[in-house]
Amino acid sequence: MDQWTNSFAKEFYAQHKAEQKRKAALLKKNKNCCNNHRSNMSNDNNTIIPDDIISTINDFKRSKNGSMISIHGKEYATVAHRIAVVRRNLGAKLQILTEIISVDKDTVVMKASGLIGGKVVATGHAEEKELHQE
Repeated sequence: MDQWTNSFAKEFYAQHKAEQKRKAALLKKNKNCCNNHRSNMSNDNNTIIPDDIISTINDFKRSKNGSMISIHGKEYATVAHRIAVVRRNLGAKLQILTEIISVDKDTVVMKASGLIGGKVVATGHAEEKELHQE
């Protein structure tokens, strides 16, 4: 499992565990408060469950042939491929925010953050340098 996939899985699993604890606490509070009233704890569009994570990772592993590039001797999936896999499996649950960190005459540094339910679950940076041809 590459670093991105492992980080992706850990972040989503941690988010799921925190959501489970929150729901358990709410259920306990509601049960103690009023036995006739039950809170609606169904999964909303921002909740990730382990099956979502597993299916996304498995889809990524199955579909990476032909979409890998070599950088300094290591194989990486292209950003376009990663986004396609995540969208295919998670749809609109993932929000992607991009920002320019710095710009000068030769270099641009960008930052992309992946958010689910308003929480950052992944961050990536890229730097592009202009090659001067003389």
